[in-house]
Amino acid sequence: MIGVSDITRQRSAKLPSGITEKMFRFAEEIVNGRSAADSYRAAFNTSKMLPKTVRDEASRLLKNPGITAALEALWAEKTYQQRVSRQKSEDRVWEHLWGLIDGVETPPGVKVRALTLAAELAGMLNGISNQDPAPLTAGELEIELANRLSAYHHVE
Repeated sequence: MIGVSDITRQRSAKLPSGITEKMFRFAEEIVNGRSAADSYRAAFNTSKMLPKTVRDEASRLLKNPGITAALEALWAEKTYQQRVSRQKSEDRVWEHLWGLIDGVETPPGVKVRALTLAAELAGMLNGISNQDPAPLTAGELEIELANRLSAYHHVE
């Protein structure tokens, strides 16, 4: 049977060396954009502390190597989560664009706009002028983009 001390030990084992759960909460609050003093207030009981004391303690805590390690780990995790979220958003945009481009019912003007946007997103529109007197048709734009894509396959 697992006792309370085992659970506490297991939870603490996940924390960077030398910090408590309250210290880790302080680091989480920092990463979430709160000031050091506000993070300290969120993590610790400061009801009997002067504002200057809270600021001083928060500043002292920021210099703690365990807090530094926790902040680095939390920033890395937050950066990773943002990257994954951004990638999911980009994937949804691409799926929607290609659905419009490949759609049998998609009007030609919408296909041209979808192809143009896809090309812009891929950085492939250099030299294709949108100011031409006769705008490109969807087919012409698709051929031009296919030609440009094939050039990427031949580069070694």
